[in-house]
Amino acid sequence: MYDYEVKEMISCVANDDVMGLALTVYEYYEENPFVMEYLEENLDSSALQQVASFVEAFQENCPDEVLDSDDYRDAYVSFVELFGEYSLESFQDSYRGHYSTLKEFAQEQFENYETWDVSERLQNYIDYEAYGRDLMHDFTSCESGFYFCNHY
Repeated sequence: MYDYEVKEMISCVANDDVMGLALTVYEYYEENPFVMEYLEENLDSSALQQVASFVEAFQENCPDEVLDSDDYRDAYVSFVELFGEYSLESFQDSYRGHYSTLKEFAQEQFENYETWDVSERLQNYIDYEAYGRDLMHDFTSCESGFYFCNHY
């Protein structure tokens, strides 16, 4: 195992950062299968089970293009932090995307999911920020710009 990997895992263990540790394990596991042996020596069984569940779910359920996406992994970590839920299926049901602003999120939701037929001329008069605030009764976002449906 590389020194960097060990230092990163030790830092996560010391800070009780189970998700950070799980991501580290996921990133290095295929290169070095001894990662789990190291963790078994340094984690309590509950945290080890969480890490193992995360790694297993990612390996079994995600297509390769998702596994290679840093944004998708970051969104999953945000989902777990917000909802305390580790289920990959729940994450996939809830995740709506990454947006720079609430207005951008609201505009896409309006354009893709509302059934109203509004002409392009009238769309300039829609207050997407107000619409976005209303949407946030059913959605949650985090500082990094990921949006999730509360009803997954």
